[in-house]
Amino acid sequence: MNSSCDSVAILANPKSGSVQSRDYVGQLQQKLKQLGYQAAVIHNLDEFSQKVESEHTTLRAVVSAGGDGTAQIASEITQGRVPIAILPLGTENLLSRYLKIPRDPNLVAKLIDQYKIHNLDSGFANGKLFLLMVSVGFDAEVVKRLHTTRTGNISRFSYIKPLFSTLWDFRYPEMIVQGTLADLHPADHPLLSPFLVNDETYRLPAGWLFFNNLPFYALGLQLSPKAIDNDGWLDVCLFVRKGFLSSLYNAMSVFGRWHSRGKKCLFFRVKKATCHSEADLAYQYDGDFGGKLPLDIQLSPFTIPFLVP
Repeated sequence: MNSSCDSVAILANPKSGSVQSRDYVGQLQQKLKQLGYQAAVIHNLDEFSQKVESEHTTLRAVVSAGGDGTAQIASEITQGRVPIAILPLGTENLLSRYLKIPRDPNLVAKLIDQYKIHNLDSGFANGKLFLLMVSVGFDAEVVKRLHTTRTGNISRFSYIKPLFSTLWDFRYPEMIVQGTLADLHPADHPLLSPFLVNDETYRLPAGWLFFNNLPFYALGLQLSPKAIDNDGWLDVCLFVRKGFLSSLYNAMSVFGRWHSRGKKCLFFRVKKATCHSEADLAYQYDGDFGGKLPLDIQLSPFTIPFLVP
């Protein structure tokens, strides 16, 4: 890494957060200059990408000034070549909360100066890099409906309407999941064995299927509480029951943090998997609508270095 360099590129998402929070970018730039660093604020993705490609050997760090989507974009462009500092300006800011980084320009400048690195696994979902998680089924349908109706910035309240509409009319079509499972013997498990086609193929209802890199999701929900962010595995959380009442049960068990102790949820690990369906099923990655199945998901060959307290 480039700890001896003094150049910093700040990728600033002008759509993240309030006007007040976006002023933090200027404060960060000023603080970095006081510490002796050359800090350039960049709003254009092409310009940021060109700077990383041409100067990644001389950049001390890049800054993701925005939400989780901005961190995902910065990670996809840098691909582990330059450490990333996060100035959280989004709605959920899942990654920064996980890494214990507050919305404080002075602290972020200090992180860049102190240069303590934590390497995070990353993965690819149909070629798009993700850091947090990927989901298929009910959860992805909620994200898709929000994506098709949103205007401007979103808040937690933005999810209420698509959540209840999905609860009401989602039909849980069948999907095929293929992959080698670790920590689970499908043929011996009463919940999964009815869906087993062969050793690596499962014909499942499109319930709640999550591939997690981190132990928690939005609102601090711990979908895979034993997930480790740099162990070289994706932790899968699977609810196979379908229907309105089952989805309510799933939601309550996750909010109550007792889904991991029940018998209606499965946990296992994979390094890669595929999902496809004859129905019009969506997937999402890091909280953004990714598209429709088929889905190819796998760990990436590189980790992403983040600057942490």
